[in-house]
Amino acid sequence: MSAGDVMDGGAVPHDGQTVETAAGEEIVRLHRIIERWLHGPAGEDDFEPFSDALASGFTMVVPDGALLDRERVVADVRAVRGSEPGLEIHIHDVAVVAADASVVVATYREEHRGSASDRSRHATVVFVRDEHALTGLRWRHLHETWAS
Repeated sequence: MSAGDVMDGGAVPHDGQTVETAAGEEIVRLHRIIERWLHGPAGEDDFEPFSDALASGFTMVVPDGALLDRERVVADVRAVRGSEPGLEIHIHDVAVVAADASVVVATYREEHRGSASDRSRHATVVFVRDEHALTGLRWRHLHETWAS
């Protein structure tokens, strides 16, 4: 996937997919989970796919520059269930910038609409390949910056 919107996609098997398709599917999939969680009401079963998507040792640099570990990210997202009922998250411009047998690095633009935080951000994600993950990719690191 290169420039343009990524359409909302469900889970697809990772066998035989291109790395671009798998990365785009995984980015959209996780943001749909977050969006549903923030809409509320959601149950604990709805949260498990979010925490499952994050690899052991996951880290995230948030747009203000703070570095968060996996436990903090999971706790922070868990705490905001139902807090943004009108939020829409749109993913654009997914591009794979590097890939090998164990790691995939991709960039994308994330746009929020219908919430108090209607700011866009640019993101770079490092995935580790994992045959047990739904799309064959698990989130290992995410770095977000505010888009102008």
